[in-house]
Amino acid sequence: MFNNWVGFLITQVYFIVFIEVLWLGGIHFLVGLGVNVGLGWIDYDCLFLLARMNVILEINFYQGMLFNK
Repeated sequence: MFNNWVGFLITQVYFIVFIEVLWLGGIHFLVGLGVNVGLGWIDYDCLFLLARMNVILEINFYQGMLFNK
């Protein structure tokens, strides 16, 4: 599958970083959104729009990072 160990290690590092950034980014987004809604800075009509925009931006960012080498 891999020609050498260097390619294998690089792939593993990309995968680990991808998983960590995905989890940390998602948790950070949810905590920030919860705080803003709790303080009344964001109403519930904007909530789903923000969530969908965040998912779209994250998917585009990760696809660009992984597949546009």
